[in-house]
Amino acid sequence: MCRKYGISESQLKSPGKTRPYTEARAVAAFLVRETDHLSLTELARLFGRDVSALGKAAARIAQEASEGVAVAGTIGELRTQLNECPKL
Repeated sequence: MCRKYGISESQLKSPGKTRPYTEARAVAAFLVRETDHLSLTELARLFGRDVSALGKAAARIAQEASEGVAVAGTIGELRTQLNECPKL
């Protein structure tokens, strides 16, 4: 996420509603919801956010992606990168 959005980990976890931080968190939540082995609860703890807020953000990103907004390309690129990661 940080590399794709050109932000630091501390910026990703920072409070506030500034883009690109909010979009990066929302995309992370969206991708976490697609996996069997990760949870929004863990992500919320990592980001210091409320789990319901991340869930709503993920739903918003899913809607934007389905409408063909530019974030769909970002999600596709990140999915590819995640699939190329070695399995633990």
